[in-house]
Amino acid sequence: MSTLLPDLERELLHAAHRTHPAAAPATRRRSRRGHRRLVPVVVAVVLLTLSAAALAATGLISIGSPVPTSHQQPDPHRDAGAVVPGTTKVLSLRAADPDGGPDWAMRVQATTRGTRCIQAARVVNGRLGVIGQNGIFNDDGRFHPLGPMSGSLACQTPDAQGNTVFSVGMNAVPASGGLGGFVGIDVGGCSGKRCPPGDLRNVYYGFVGSDATSLTYDGDDGAQHVMRPLAPYGAYLIVRRTTDTANTGSVFGPYPGAVVRKITFRDGRSCTFPKPVPGARYEPCAAIDRQPPTPKYTHAQLAAPVRARPYLRRSPRGGYWSISVSFRARAAITTAGQSYAIVLHNANAKDGVSLIGFTRSDIAAGSVVTKLAAYPARAGVHTGEVRLVTTATPGPFYFQAGTGTLVGRFKVRVP
Repeated sequence: MSTLLPDLERELLHAAHRTHPAAAPATRRRSRRGHRRLVPVVVAVVLLTLSAAALAATGLISIGSPVPTSHQQPDPHRDAGAVVPGTTKVLSLRAADPDGGPDWAMRVQATTRGTRCIQAARVVNGRLGVIGQNGIFNDDGRFHPLGPMSGSLACQTPDAQGNTVFSVGMNAVPASGGLGGFVGIDVGGCSGKRCPPGDLRNVYYGFVGSDATSLTYDGDDGAQHVMRPLAPYGAYLIVRRTTDTANTGSVFGPYPGAVVRKITFRDGRSCTFPKPVPGARYEPCAAIDRQPPTPKYTHAQLAAPVRARPYLRRSPRGGYWSISVSFRARAAITTAGQSYAIVLHNANAKDGVSLIGFTRSDIAAGSVVTKLAAYPARAGVHTGEVRLVTTATPGPFYFQAGTGTLVGRFKVRVP
């Protein structure tokens, strides 16, 4: 609005002169002095009137201080990595809040470990942020922008086609937009059952792939609605009132949120999803079965001796024997979609293996990797193996027996 002030003042001055065109010089001087005192008041009143009208018409709110960045910033070489400067992009997709005010939106970011991350929050002037309510920013009612370098917990490695297909469902989150899934910031405020019931939302968002042409979902009104996912990611965003305040938390995975009933794709294929009732199961969706883009290796390229030994872990409550495994990494790890998995053969475990762990950070080719099991190992002889595994599925690695490329095997006796 400030850019209108010079023109507005000039028009008021011209109007004042036109009102007294034949005034005597002395009268004109007095008139000019009087109208100089009057103009700022008139301008202020007009500007306030215009501003109030604009706020009422558009629902805009004033801008407050940015959301502060915490001291605990993500490690660029570990887990999903850190946000790459200049990659934060707010998508044009919008979802109205049930109580009005600023819409909800989502943004996408790239990280140093090759992942694509998404965030959802309120939006004003094309910037994502939170509203000062629900116990944050002293409930000042202002919009507080998120910095472009604040990351997200919802990240996934693109597949061989460059797609990321994953979804987030967040239940009973505050209407302020402070979803809690941000990395490197401290939003605070109420959460879950501590928020007023009317200020809770269920927020569903994600990517269903570039081939998706329509998405059908259950609305707040009980009817089904159809939206066109936003290209090029197949992005969708749905915001509903929370009706079940006992159901809090979030779900992150390859399948869309609980309100999505159907996805249709460009070639005519479709995936349907049942309502989330006990016993309901999601059938695999062909469009979501993605191939990881990471390099494929043969056993000959990765083969290395694996050394395992019993390891005595001490704690205030005493100690217990565990297992330590070491090997030399022939292939480098530079992305979050690739990891070395250390497993034990265990007939009593699911899939016949139990997991010592995955590597979660960058690894230089030729370096020695050591992984300690976090749990006690029973006495006796244990056998296991190290494998290089890749994934294009969101969330933590899930090891299935026989997957990945074998590095080497080991045997260890625990006292």
